[in-house]
Amino acid sequence: MSRSTAASSVEIGELQRRMAQIRREMHEDVQGAVRGAQSLTDWKSIVGSYPWAAISVAVGVGYLLVPHRGSQPKTANATIAGALREQAVPAPFPQTPKVPFRPVGAAFGLLAPVLIRAAQNYALNYFEQWLAEHPFNLKEGDRGRRLEPSAEDRGNPEAHTVRFPDRR
Repeated sequence: MSRSTAASSVEIGELQRRMAQIRREMHEDVQGAVRGAQSLTDWKSIVGSYPWAAISVAVGVGYLLVPHRGSQPKTANATIAGALREQAVPAPFPQTPKVPFRPVGAAFGLLAPVLIRAAQNYALNYFEQWLAEHPFNLKEGDRGRRLEPSAEDRGNPEAHTVRFPDRR
């Protein structure tokens, strides 16, 4: 009886080892399938694998999406233009003169906001420095409160820290 128990435990161990190996192989196969499916849905890998096909598809889609100009035969255009000249029909809308391109005006239009912002920053920095150099000197009785210097500032007349007894 012990012999059959030992043989069955060896068989059970062998079966468990074989099942673990099959599970590991299945896991690797599933991971490979997932990677393959991801690469098929990733447009970057498709473009990297088939660059000329991707360019051809992009050109074709662009051609289909861009509207085409309506073209009339040249004879029809000439006939219409001749008929208009013969009838001397005025243009339906008055022609507005074209404004010439002025590079100085364009440059000023682009640089004016930048220059104004720089001037504002300069003025703000100057004002902040002036305030730092000219502190407000509060005297006793300002705003109805009695000034109380802190313990470390009592010997320092240039200290700018002011403590009020009602605020801690």
